[in-house]
Amino acid sequence: MDERPGRGVFVTGALLAATAALAISLPTFALGERLRGRRELIVNTPKKGSPVGRYSSFDHLARDNRSLYSAYLEASHDGGGRILLEDGTYVISEDSLPDPDPTVELYLGDGAWLEVRDGLTPSVQLTLPDEYVEALDREPIGSDQSRRLYWSSPTPPHGLDDPTQNPYGYGDMTLYVPESLEPAYREEGFSSYGTPSRRYLEIWEDYRPYEGSHRSPTHGARSRRPSRPPGHYTWLGQSLAALGLSDAANVESWDVLDAAFPSDPLLWNCGKYLLRQGRKGGEEKRLEDLRKARQYLDRRIAQLTGSEVSD
Repeated sequence: MDERPGRGVFVTGALLAATAALAISLPTFALGERLRGRRELIVNTPKKGSPVGRYSSFDHLARDNRSLYSAYLEASHDGGGRILLEDGTYVISEDSLPDPDPTVELYLGDGAWLEVRDGLTPSVQLTLPDEYVEALDREPIGSDQSRRLYWSSPTPPHGLDDPTQNPYGYGDMTLYVPESLEPAYREEGFSSYGTPSRRYLEIWEDYRPYEGSHRSPTHGARSRRPSRPPGHYTWLGQSLAALGLSDAANVESWDVLDAAFPSDPLLWNCGKYLLRQGRKGGEEKRLEDLRKARQYLDRRIAQLTGSEVSD
């Protein structure tokens, strides 16, 4: 049973508290923040066009499931909106939001842990507005938990491969996926080499697929379903394993060449120069190694076509 005071009682209490604040020279803004926290506000007050600040880019702020559902329904009724999830734990499932509205965007804010179950694909945004990130840098909210997203769909959330917003270049969130989806996200979800990935990837250990009758765990997914990688992606790893090499950090170029070209000396040498170009002798040797690699490749092509290699 809801024992919160009614609207009239709250307004009266707020007026009395504000009067008391003025009487003792306390800032009414700070006092209002305390009152708002005690009231357990269902939908927060940031609106479009509000002054630039931490929450100026959002239409609603939610810090628990109850406020999330209320804000979501209101935003959907209004034709869309931005909801910030901050410093709280949230669950979206077939039972709570069976048909996510693509016009309602959920931003995973500081300290937010969001579970999206049953293969649902709400519009979750991982990249936060600059003014929010800058405000956090000036005045952290004091959360002791990092951002987490528990995600059960093969369709990635928005911004998964955007650059990290951590000022030190570390990942700025952890993505948890069911074990069946881990290979697909491990293969495609990371930023390019040399660019810090925004997220860490973990297996969602206790995930249970939806047991209802009318929706599968990947219902509504718009991207490919996870599948076993084809042989032309995995052959090299399998060949290295056949050579008894399981420690990837200690695999040498020779091991890769032996696995890739066990009976083709021309391609073996071509691969040797390709693998070492730019790494042995620096930039001044790169062009020389590429030309040597091309010589061996041209010879192999000539063997296959029965033509002669031009000097």
